[in-house]
Amino acid sequence: MKMKLILITFAMFVCASLYSYNWDEIADSIASQQKQITRVDFHYKIEVYRSLRKSRKIMTHYENTFAVGDTIIIMEYHDPYKGATHSALWTKGHPDSFMTYNKYFDVHHDYTLCYFSIYMRNLCEEWNLSQIRKEESDYPPEKPSYVISTRLILRPNDEYMIESIFFEHFYLYPRDKF
Repeated sequence: MKMKLILITFAMFVCASLYSYNWDEIADSIASQQKQITRVDFHYKIEVYRSLRKSRKIMTHYENTFAVGDTIIIMEYHDPYKGATHSALWTKGHPDSFMTYNKYFDVHHDYTLCYFSIYMRNLCEEWNLSQIRKEESDYPPEKPSYVISTRLILRPNDEYMIESIFFEHFYLYPRDKF
């Protein structure tokens, strides 16, 4: 009995430590990827979101719910005229993991309390880049505002893959309900 307990404890320890991603490194990698696809005048805002992910430990807040093979979707709002921060993060296919946050670390776990429309979130979750480009062309905002959507795919051995898309915020009422 004692040997079984030791083996179970050892197995739990090994499994828990196998997938401990370095979330500060991931935050830096996300920012680097985002800077490659945006204009220089958006880089200051990318730094704001990077510091949010690092200082407030946004990613580690959900670390226990992330698993190898998960795709994490991150959406961030960029308005060239305002300092507003609107962010959403969730694991693809798991709406229960959904959260929104801002620079004051106001966190909401309600899918309906989000700045981005359900339609836009679904396009980003499915990574439908051609439809996103069509929507931004067909339904641009009255005042320029932008979104960076990033998908982070967790791989074995603490590896990950990051892709981002930068596009104009689009909206078509009544389709794009929140």
